[in-house]
Amino acid sequence: METVIWKDRPSFLIKLPRYVVILFLCFFWLFFPVKVLNSDIFHQIKMIHILSVYSLIIFVIALVPALRLFNTRYELTTERIFIYKGIINQVREEIELYRIRDYMVVRPVWLRILGKGNILIKTSDLTIPVYSFIGISNPYKVSDMLRNNVEQMRMLKGVREVDYVK
Repeated sequence: METVIWKDRPSFLIKLPRYVVILFLCFFWLFFPVKVLNSDIFHQIKMIHILSVYSLIIFVIALVPALRLFNTRYELTTERIFIYKGIINQVREEIELYRIRDYMVVRPVWLRILGKGNILIKTSDLTIPVYSFIGISNPYKVSDMLRNNVEQMRMLKGVREVDYVK
């Protein structure tokens, strides 16, 4: 019987530097012309409209990756890993635990401060040879859970990992 051990979503904080720059640009483009331009009011209103459109375009461009991130979900069960992705059409990817060859925890500075990190896994699966769980909470704990369940599935299925050196 397959049971869910862990569920999580990527944190929005992994895109924090990008959103800070976008907010700065939107704020700058909307309020800078009013303060600096010393021309007539009609020219200022025209500039504000043009820059508002640019800000809206940048905001929409930033919204798409945020929606992708929001609609991504990870699930670790006793036998498999499920990755759910998609904004409109949803895709469910599966990785059998006994196919995982290696895993590594990566914690960039801004995620380490917030107690989050990334787990990079390498598999013998042809469709998903490498996958990264980005911006997850307690990455070391999840990595340990992953390792324990990978070993259990390998023992249960009688699978051994063999590396060939050429």
